[in-house]
Amino acid sequence: MSWDTGAGSAWNEGGGASLNEPTDGGWNGGGGGADAVNEPGGNGNKYGAAEGGGHPAGGCFRCGEEGHNKAECPNEAIAREFTGTCRICEQVGHRASDCPNKPPEVCKNCQQEGHGPLECKNPRKIDRSKLPELEPDLAWEKIKEAVADRDLEDVKDAVQVFLRAVPDTTYAELERAFRRQNMDIYLICVEKELQPTYTNMDLQGNLDKKYSVTWRWSDKAARPKEKDSWPTREENAQRLLDAGEPVDRGVVKCNNCDQLGHMRSKCPEDPNEVDPPAVKCYNCEGVGHRVRDCGFPWAIPPFEVHADREYRP
Repeated sequence: MSWDTGAGSAWNEGGGASLNEPTDGGWNGGGGGADAVNEPGGNGNKYGAAEGGGHPAGGCFRCGEEGHNKAECPNEAIAREFTGTCRICEQVGHRASDCPNKPPEVCKNCQQEGHGPLECKNPRKIDRSKLPELEPDLAWEKIKEAVADRDLEDVKDAVQVFLRAVPDTTYAELERAFRRQNMDIYLICVEKELQPTYTNMDLQGNLDKKYSVTWRWSDKAARPKEKDSWPTREENAQRLLDAGEPVDRGVVKCNNCDQLGHMRSKCPEDPNEVDPPAVKCYNCEGVGHRVRDCGFPWAIPPFEVHADREYRP
């Protein structure tokens, strides 16, 4: 048997055009030389570009006009008809956000219906059901053991177990109990600025507390910069009534308008122009190129930077 299949014959065909012979229809066949992929004169190609313009057929995905793409669009966005399937009810023709069968919104903070975490004024729902269930006295002994071991994480975990047994215990009550029993653990309240997406929460889930609770092994300031704002014992006892530990609010922050509750893609404000970070050369201190592309002589010859090191090619 010969590898030669005969004149004018392709591997899978019994005659006609060979593998290297162009056909009338190009890759997609069907005739019409102007429709061939590599043949000039056609009005389209397999990627859908119209007349060599480089823009997708059908116009801009943002406004629908011809002649530009979404990234270059100067117009307001026009809502397009949704033809997909809703992920909630699995019906065609609407998005999940517009679903008429959508269940009521459940707040991620308090787990109640009818509002979101941004509008929520209720205490956060704290679930301690998976923690060990101990009698209060035994749970308190676990705290004392963790303090004796000077393991702060174990102390906090033991306090949570104690709170399952006595859920109404406050920071102020804990601190008073620590002092009565001469335990070397201190709850010190400080006033510090938090990120907008964070807030102070007390042991019962109440948010927006003024002071931040810190767990310390001493009632003295550990750093010099803390001394000026360090509270006295009386001041600290008063602060503990309006204090909590920093937690995530559970809401997003827009990096376009700096408001809480939505992301940049859903922001109603005009988009702010953000300049990309400049590329800087550390040889000539110029902007716009890297060291490897610098045309100036080396400020420090590369092999003198680490002259004390052995060079290994």
